[in-house]
Amino acid sequence: MEDCVPYLRRMKRVILLCLVWTMALLARTDALPAGIITGRVFDSTGKPMRNAVVGLLHVLHTRKGRSVDVVDARATNRRGEYRFDAVPPGEYYLGAAPSDTMTHVTTLYPSAPHFHSATKIVIKAGEQLRDMDIQTRNLKLP
Repeated sequence: MEDCVPYLRRMKRVILLCLVWTMALLARTDALPAGIITGRVFDSTGKPMRNAVVGLLHVLHTRKGRSVDVVDARATNRRGEYRFDAVPPGEYYLGAAPSDTMTHVTTLYPSAPHFHSATKIVIKAGEQLRDMDIQTRNLKLP
């Protein structure tokens, strides 16, 4: 048994080093740099829309249908600008809910009324997507 002690100590060190190396590798792959998405929201006449709520949306397709998750939401400033920091890599949609719901309706990027006509946003690790502008649509009265 005494002959096994040096061997067990070496094995313990090897296992410990393997664990540390594995943890470091996992931390490195989990810590992909997040992306940034910026843009502006405009009304149908091209004027910047302040206080519009812009949603970063993730769409999941399941057997039961489509599920939309709001990943993040931001209000536009007085110049109609919005910014999403720390966006994980993936596929998203952008939607703008205007502050003036009497004249404009919620619109998906770039100026779509529905998901099937909207443009999907694909962001990669560390990527910055700029000028992701949304032109909101007019409310059509009967």
